[in-house]
Amino acid sequence: MQRRRGHRLRARYRALVRIVATVGALTAIVVLYLVLLTNVTRLNYELTKAAGERAGLVEESGRLDDQIARLESRDRLSLLAARLGMHESLTFAEIPQPVAAAPKPGGPAILSWLK
Repeated sequence: MQRRRGHRLRARYRALVRIVATVGALTAIVVLYLVLLTNVTRLNYELTKAAGERAGLVEESGRLDDQIARLESRDRLSLLAARLGMHESLTFAEIPQPVAAAPKPGGPAILSWLK
């Protein structure tokens, strides 16, 4: 009788442990799924944000390239030069460049800092 009662008690607890373990495992799977889904959502948000920033930077770069081209135009530069009283030179001079002295051979280049 005592044996039977102990066996019934263990069987009842065994079923309860199985139910708790199953519910715990299912809860862990659902939580893991939600964490992964949250991570994917965050990455999609960051990707969309980065794509928007890139589009803005491409637009700004194009605008700045147009502004540089406008500021460097020959017509504008010649107009500014005329306002400053500059004119194109009628004579050109050649100025000789000094020749750099050749380094003296003095051993390995690694030891050049010892001089």
